[in-house]
Amino acid sequence: MAVIGEVLGRTLTVRRVEDEVVCATLSQSGLTEAQVEAIIGMSSGLRDGFVPEQPRTPETTMDTTLGAWAWAELRPP
Repeated sequence: MAVIGEVLGRTLTVRRVEDEVVCATLSQSGLTEAQVEAIIGMSSGLRDGFVPEQPRTPETTMDTTLGAWAWAELRPP
């Protein structure tokens, strides 16, 4: 989070949001039940020890750093 905070010029705090809260928020935003379940499945898989099926290699990994992406996509105009 330090990299993104530096690009944005502020301190970021990470906090875990319970799955039930995420489900309710996504549902209230108009996502279907299937979409909500898919998002929760992906996020819980990443949170709970995700192991990719295929290893990262130079062919499967982009060379863009988090800092470069944040600078291009997140910094204020």
